[in-house]
Amino acid sequence: MMEEEAVSSLGEVIYVAVGTNLVKEKPNLLWVMRNFLGAEVVLIHVHVLSKGIPMMGTKILPSIASEYAIRKYRKEERERMTELMMKYINFCQQRKVQVKAAVIQNNDVSLGLQRLVQKHQIKRLVHGSRSISKQDALLSCCQLWFVCNGKHISTSGATLIPRNPEEEEQYWSTLSNRWDSEDYLPFVSPPNDREDEVVNDVEETRPGTPARCSRCSTKDAINAESLKQQLAARVK
Repeated sequence: MMEEEAVSSLGEVIYVAVGTNLVKEKPNLLWVMRNFLGAEVVLIHVHVLSKGIPMMGTKILPSIASEYAIRKYRKEERERMTELMMKYINFCQQRKVQVKAAVIQNNDVSLGLQRLVQKHQIKRLVHGSRSISKQDALLSCCQLWFVCNGKHISTSGATLIPRNPEEEEQYWSTLSNRWDSEDYLPFVSPPNDREDEVVNDVEETRPGTPARCSRCSTKDAINAESLKQQLAARVK
């Protein structure tokens, strides 16, 4: 069993895909903490916009809703998403785990995950969805750990990623071309509806100083308070 083989993973980065059900995901996060001791955990989440806008006790299509109603509801959705990610982060932080989180907005969860994998060059991803383990685009480039209810079910996908710097650069370059899309843009700050956004980095830093992420540039790392201010500014 995987639990019996747990060793120190100090310095490693483990990516964990999380959904909207915090209670369901907690056992899987605890599994990661037990089996990758000392590793930095990066939570990744695909934010899917609602297909309906609440109006007079029902929901209507965005195409017939007023711009004000759409902006108001999208703001509420973003606030709920930010609150959810903060709960995830606090859960990890309370257990003394170094944690970061990144969110991408996409109406297709599978495509959103693929873009996060390509953006961050993820080589190891823990997830709690059986369907993810069957995605060829992910299987071809990273190792997928399927964990359900805190139990390791299976490991699949790429097991050997080139270690030679030149080979690795060529590998990810090919991957980037494969997933190239006009609506995919790199991280920026403040976040854009079509772009990834770093939600939070809970590493201890000096007050007012954004934490650094080993896989992101300085402009990618923004703290929670900054994110909240940016989201609020965008919906005014």
